[in-house]
Amino acid sequence: MNKKILLVIITASVLLAGCGNKVQQNEQSSSNKTNGSQTVSNSSNSSSATNASATNNTVTRNNTINYNQYIGKTWIKKNGNYNTSFCISSIANGKITGYLSSLYGGAVPTTYDFKKNFTGTINKNTAQCQLSDSNGNKGTIILVFNQNDEIKATINLTAKSQNTDMQPQEGTFEFIPYNLSSIKGFSLLKNQSFMVNLNSWGNVRFVSGKLTAGNHIPVVFYLTDTKGNILFDFNPSLPYNADVNAVSFVDLNKDRLKDIIIIVDYNGVNGVSQLATVYFQKVDGSFINYPNIDEKINNSGNNKSVKDVKNYLSQNLNK
Repeated sequence: MNKKILLVIITASVLLAGCGNKVQQNEQSSSNKTNGSQTVSNSSNSSSATNASATNNTVTRNNTINYNQYIGKTWIKKNGNYNTSFCISSIANGKITGYLSSLYGGAVPTTYDFKKNFTGTINKNTAQCQLSDSNGNKGTIILVFNQNDEIKATINLTAKSQNTDMQPQEGTFEFIPYNLSSIKGFSLLKNQSFMVNLNSWGNVRFVSGKLTAGNHIPVVFYLTDTKGNILFDFNPSLPYNADVNAVSFVDLNKDRLKDIIIIVDYNGVNGVSQLATVYFQKVDGSFINYPNIDEKINNSGNNKSVKDVKNYLSQNLNK
């Protein structure tokens, strides 16, 4: 795969993992729900919900501005230059918090990880923010919220990082949401992409796909809104040229949060075999994968079906 494309995708995964926001928990209404879980296999039809919200963050209204539409997304420059991006984690009671990231070299910065480095106040459609990050950058950010899913940002630095690659570019720029359409070579797997209610996320779309622009074809998984704006990147550690076999949403560790089981078919040197990977949802809405748990599942051979994985973890998760 083209190295630049891989850099964009790999770095994007970390950032997007940090743009989720905890919201009010909803009940899963899908007809596929059984014992608190939802499972989709290759023979399943994808479901849709055109009126589903991207995420149920607290909505703050001022005149006609619904700030909910700006929260939880990764915002990139409209001209396609990814050297500066940001994520807004919350807007409530006239206050705004978020994270601004800078990374030169053409890749989408992906180090938000639920951190915050700017805070401010918001009035009407304008936010006045103070920036202070771990790289030594300090300054102001003025955000103007437009109703066409764009944000105009003016960045001014009063102190700069000694590492020039970590300095946000100063000036006024138009930002748009990071979208599936921004990913070169992305191919949607329709039968494994569907709407799902994921606790604090509310109703979101779980998207399965492949990256087909290079010599290697990795599988990828995202949470998006109904417009394809990326809210979370799972960044799976799976072999190339695998096919998605099944996905299931179920509370595996009894914390009342839905976790995710993914099974893929992998055509290796010994023929086609299954590999399972599991993502556990945290209280803040993020998902975490434990490679040692995946390894135990796959080494045990309990990776042929979602039922196998669930049964194995029910007996061995806390061991």
